[in-house]
Amino acid sequence: MTSNQDHEATFTRRGAEPQHDARQRDERPHRDFHQRPEERPQRGERPERAPRGERGERPERGERSERGERAERGDRRPPLRDTVADIDKSILKMLVKRYNCIQRMSAVKGHLDPKEEKMLRENWERIAGKMSRDARLIRQMFTLMQEVEFLPRRDPGEELRQGFNLAPSGKPVNVRMRAPVSNRKSRVWLMLAALTGTPMSIAGTLLNDSMVECCKMLNQMGCNVGWQENGTVLVREGGAFALEDKVVYVGDDIFNFALLLGQFLGQHSRAKFTGDSSLKFADLSALRRFLPQLGARLVNALPKSDGFPVRVECSGVLPQQVSIPADVQSAVVEGLLLSAPFWQQSISIDISQHKRAEAMLGFVLPFLQAVQANVRVEGMVLHFVPSTLALPAQPVIPVDLSLTATLLALPALNGGTVALEGLFPQCPIVDQMRCLLAWAGAEVSTGEGFIRSTQTQPALEKPLDATQLSSKLVPLAVAFACFHALRGTAVPMPQLPEECDRSIVASFLEHAGLFVNHEGLLEHVVESDEATPRPEVWTAPTAQWAMALAITSFARAGLKLANAGIMTTLYPSFWALFNSLPDPELKQLQQQEQVHEPVVRRRIITSQPASFRERDSDD
Repeated sequence: MTSNQDHEATFTRRGAEPQHDARQRDERPHRDFHQRPEERPQRGERPERAPRGERGERPERGERSERGERAERGDRRPPLRDTVADIDKSILKMLVKRYNCIQRMSAVKGHLDPKEEKMLRENWERIAGKMSRDARLIRQMFTLMQEVEFLPRRDPGEELRQGFNLAPSGKPVNVRMRAPVSNRKSRVWLMLAALTGTPMSIAGTLLNDSMVECCKMLNQMGCNVGWQENGTVLVREGGAFALEDKVVYVGDDIFNFALLLGQFLGQHSRAKFTGDSSLKFADLSALRRFLPQLGARLVNALPKSDGFPVRVECSGVLPQQVSIPADVQSAVVEGLLLSAPFWQQSISIDISQHKRAEAMLGFVLPFLQAVQANVRVEGMVLHFVPSTLALPAQPVIPVDLSLTATLLALPALNGGTVALEGLFPQCPIVDQMRCLLAWAGAEVSTGEGFIRSTQTQPALEKPLDATQLSSKLVPLAVAFACFHALRGTAVPMPQLPEECDRSIVASFLEHAGLFVNHEGLLEHVVESDEATPRPEVWTAPTAQWAMALAITSFARAGLKLANAGIMTTLYPSFWALFNSLPDPELKQLQQQEQVHEPVVRRRIITSQPASFRERDSDD
């Protein structure tokens, strides 16, 4: 038989202290059940207990506690915001480590193997699915981790630049150049020429990322498209547009996808479209619900996702009439309308339900008329009949309004003249731009093939009502008001549209050192020790807001932009033009005179890992 000690060891919990033996257990105080009833403590009575201080329990109210003594000594816990900030820093460090691992995995092929990426995605969804039921958020977080890029490791002793310093010259400007043309309209002509096989030369394009990706996309489809460093895009003979079962990369602009989608809808075809990070977050659910009316189907390649990549299967059987829903992206609708003349049957497209019907018709109709398409317009209904298109060899492309407005605004800041070669489009936004520039102090005149701007007085005659301005001109209106306020003029804050993000405007004013008083006027922020310091750098959400900060810097030099590279998405040579003011032509001549021998540049590619550090504006 086993002893009592063996039984005690049997019931001992794993990892706990061994139980006392029988003799020690007998010596412990226990309740005597052999007491007489009158000697036992009555129910509700409590035995005499030791004072609180001896038992180590919570002290009475008013007595000093250990927490109170720590508070008097100053040994307090850090605020929760500091703890969250430390956690965020740790998360970023882990993301850098993950980024370096992904780079090493991609070193062999130049990109991550799809099988490995699928394995990582499924593993992430399995783990994250235990913590959240929001499948879309889980997928978006994984996409962000895959697309995030970090700055390379900084050399020891290398100074960290906090932002792109904006310090323009205060002299009168003398700008004579070709005006930047519309990027979207350049791509439309490029697509029409490639589809019809018409040789074409499009000069003066911005040649940004969306244009280059459009050229590469057309070459994937069998066309012969090239481009030059001066911005000229060429459509050469020898190419043949072919709709085959392909995987097409459309870049980071949904308009490129829209231009191709309409061509696939016109005949029996199928394709898979892929794109960059922003298209992975695009919401194509409305388009997915609409395409069955055109005999097609769109399927998101990733489950529980509404963005790219997508597969499109088209039957080529189109209805006689179709109505466009109001929630389909306007860029997609414009691409369908531009492709309708290539379809082999008549169709009527009603766009009256869409909130941007007039703007879309104003964009599409000039192209349809220029190529002699057989289309009849009744209100907001377009009736298409198959016909042969005729394209010009060198089409005239109007200027980009937001970029041209920024250039034409320069005389209102420091005087001088801006003369641009170009042509305004026929749209209501041009009249809005003229009124805005006149309010700021610039007079615009046009002639045959040129646009001129000079300074005029007086400016700011009455408050500006910007509620009807285009979203691309609103940042310029805010910049004009800030410029004159920093120069000492009492300027009322313009009335902005309801859809304008007020938080962006507030952060813009804060970085400029201004605020709106109770009377609605812009005033300088009085800097003091107690006041919140002005942010050293500012991050622009769009290229138009980056140009607005550049306009404001003419009145307050030293404003810093954190993401100066956002301008390359629209106008790659903008900062070179900005830094060469007041006379870009003279600056170029001086630089050419200094160069005597050609400089041999070498491109050095390294596999240096990234490291977590503060954001650098040059990236």
